[in-house]
Amino acid sequence: MNTSTRLEAMRIAKGMVKDELRQHGVKPSTATAKDITTAAELLLKHDKHGPVIVRKAKRNLKLRSLPEPSGPEDFLNDDDELIAYAKKVNKGTCQ
Repeated sequence: MNTSTRLEAMRIAKGMVKDELRQHGVKPSTATAKDITTAAELLLKHDKHGPVIVRKAKRNLKLRSLPEPSGPEDFLNDDDELIAYAKKVNKGTCQ
């Protein structure tokens, strides 16, 4: 996994850890950055969740690297997610 993918995966994992804390009524600000990072690293190493997070990170990076679409036809290829994204942006539903 390259550095940019690892950084994005870590960002996603940390967000998941913070969301989990919130669901249990704990403010993320009460946890140390080290504890959140450690939990995120464990999440990335998990057999079930790790690969899903890495796939999401790669998809995020791929979408960020694309130019702002002028229309869905800019993404005419086999990637249905990118086509759906282009249509969403052009309908004004994407922020």
